[in-house]
Amino acid sequence: MLKQLVTDGPTEDELNRTIVRSVVDLELLPTVPEAISHRLAWAHLCDKPLSLTKERETLEGVTVTQVGDLCKRVIRSSNAALAVLGPAAKDLEKRLRKAIQQGLLCFGTLFYPEK
Repeated sequence: MLKQLVTDGPTEDELNRTIVRSVVDLELLPTVPEAISHRLAWAHLCDKPLSLTKERETLEGVTVTQVGDLCKRVIRSSNAALAVLGPAAKDLEKRLRKAIQQGLLCFGTLFYPEK
């Protein structure tokens, strides 16, 4: 899936579904005070106006090409990270290091070799 995003970007259908879902979430935002409060606070802290209408217009203007270009810039082996949560087990760190190194090598060479 990551390889496809880097090489082809999202499909038109995938992007449209995401935009519709995001617009619905945005329209419901004012009905949930705890959901909109952080947006209001950040807008105030940054001394910027908050416009849900403007955000909707921005969302609806996103193109497949823009998302594809973003994926090519962001999805790189140098940006890969992994967090592991849970109880410690014997040799866990050693096994994780090996798995991560193998995975990053695979990611870097097969999916998106850096220039």
